[in-house]
Amino acid sequence: MSTEKQTFNCFKDLNLIKNQDQQPVDNNIGESDYLQQVTFDLNKFIDKSIRVMVGFLSGQDMADTLQIERILNSGKKVNIIIPNEIYSLNATYLTGLLSKAFSMLGREGIEKHVSFSGKFPYQQPLSEALRLLSNQSQRVS
Repeated sequence: MSTEKQTFNCFKDLNLIKNQDQQPVDNNIGESDYLQQVTFDLNKFIDKSIRVMVGFLSGQDMADTLQIERILNSGKKVNIIIPNEIYSLNATYLTGLLSKAFSMLGREGIEKHVSFSGKFPYQQPLSEALRLLSNQSQRVS
């Protein structure tokens, strides 16, 4: 099986959501079907005992698992649902999660194409992560 087919099959198994109306996509979707937004519920990707999301490498590993850059590259938006049981979400985790996408889209692109949802108040760590990524990209330029 080709890598492309394996990746697509992986996405079929995920909790994909079409548009903002939260209607689940049929499991029999074809590769040519167009989705405006892909939603990832992190509850499906992390151990239930995890209550703290921290660390650049952990965030980067999650980004690789979700293949966020590939989805954004195809013109789709990404929504990430933060588990309700989380009591700490560190900016370093979000920095790792968004680092490759940030280098591709920049801050404005991230703000336009990547969203988060869930009960956890993620706005402050997200703002800090975007600030860190902006500072890093300015130093490289």
